[in-house]
Amino acid sequence: RRSSMATERRTILDSLERDLEWWRHTQCGRSADHSSACSGRTDSSTLPDVDATLCRIRTRRHDNRRKDATLTLTNMMLLRARHGRLSAAILIDPGDRRGPRKSWPARTLAALFQISALQDAIARGSWAPLRDFVAILNPHDFPEQVARTTSWTGLLPLISNSRVPGKHRDLLMPDYSFAPSAYMTNTLNRASRMKENRTLPRGWPEEYRAIYEAGLRTRWADKQPALFWRGGLTSNARLKYATNLTSGRIVMPSGVRVDVRLPCQGHCTRGDGALPPEDWCRHQMLLSLPGTSFAVGFKYLLLCGSVVIRGHYDPRKPEHEQWSARVARWMRRGR
Repeated sequence: RRSSMATERRTILDSLERDLEWWRHTQCGRSADHSSACSGRTDSSTLPDVDATLCRIRTRRHDNRRKDATLTLTNMMLLRARHGRLSAAILIDPGDRRGPRKSWPARTLAALFQISALQDAIARGSWAPLRDFVAILNPHDFPEQVARTTSWTGLLPLISNSRVPGKHRDLLMPDYSFAPSAYMTNTLNRASRMKENRTLPRGWPEEYRAIYEAGLRTRWADKQPALFWRGGLTSNARLKYATNLTSGRIVMPSGVRVDVRLPCQGHCTRGDGALPPEDWCRHQMLLSLPGTSFAVGFKYLLLCGSVVIRGHYDPRKPEHEQWSARVARWMRRGR
């Protein structure tokens, strides 16, 4: 397993290197105007147009958001690699009235954990230093670098959690749930009080180990013949699926029962029927439903050894993550 995890980490870095190389050659070109910004030097005289890029991101409306909704830079980060050292600055949008505590601050903390783990690996000599670059790290739900040149946000590459293939040019990194230790909530100051009655996400190493080992322990014959789902009300599709399943409008095969609850607000409590992810593995069928954007819990379901059923796919939502292509290649090889 350690060898497999090391291979996955190396693949992540290789993928980032390829994307950065694509950005340098395809977007920067060979013109004199872009040569200094794309040379990899990061002294103040050769930085790409940071201010202009941030301004374009700040003022551009996202295609699938309310027309009056303006993007926020709060809790995005300016990321720099220079001479093998990584550094990051957290951005605060002066026009954001909600402030950093209301813009998913734990996602930014999770990204800092990931950057720190990468820097530690470079310092130990486990990984080669990254080439010099400057980029904007976007921990929010939606990608920002639209492929259309009319909506191009600037010279800086954007690193995001997900994208729509063919529509976005954001570079992909493992999403915030892959962090070594993080809690994904919008109100960090309430986290300690929530632990008593809510099932909180753990860091990826602990989450991965608990779910994967639960899947190995539970034989198929011992799994409950049921379709299982729990989740928050992050999309109308979730409410439609849950309502139709619990009301019996969707008829299941003979012998298969429905273990589905209506979506809850925020993180589900044990009173809402929430279970730790490793307990999901006790069911033969697991339902994955779309949320606000990409489905963070989808990878957890794949670890259980159960049949995973995907709900309606919305091509407008950025479902494609950094690891998606590897799963697709693995599935093609298994045919």
